[in-house]
Amino acid sequence: MSASDAAAPRSAKDLIEQLAGMPDRLEAAIAALGEREAAPGVDGWSVRELAGHLSDASRYWGARMRRAVFEDRPQLDPYDQEGCVALAAYRYALGPDLARQFRAFSEPVTAFLRVIAPSDWERVGVHGEMGPLTVRQLVTIEVDHEREHIEQIERMSGRLAQDG
Repeated sequence: MSASDAAAPRSAKDLIEQLAGMPDRLEAAIAALGEREAAPGVDGWSVRELAGHLSDASRYWGARMRRAVFEDRPQLDPYDQEGCVALAAYRYALGPDLARQFRAFSEPVTAFLRVIAPSDWERVGVHGEMGPLTVRQLVTIEVDHEREHIEQIERMSGRLAQDG
């Protein structure tokens, strides 16, 4: 996703509420899969790997948000998503455990966003690939990213149920 994709402003309240709902959506999607949550992915990562990746992303993007609030135009380095997923061996972890892990990373980010000042939403960090991004843009990118992957898991759940 590019910085321009995140340019359409959304209210802080809406972004926070969307982000806050993601752990419930992930838990429900994984629960709907039951034992099928171990199935390999169609286009790459499995459900387990996607769930683990969501934890990684919440941790990294949450840190970027905090740094942008507390530091003066911090450099926000990219991270190796594929490397993180492989290193953590998420494909061998249980889906419900990964959903709980995602909640554990996501809830502090949401709590942090609920207490920052309105002016903090316009503070800037400089992403190594996307350039300058406001906190609002960082949050928008993460909301859209989490939604995209959770919808991917929901679609996988539907396909696996049909094949079932």
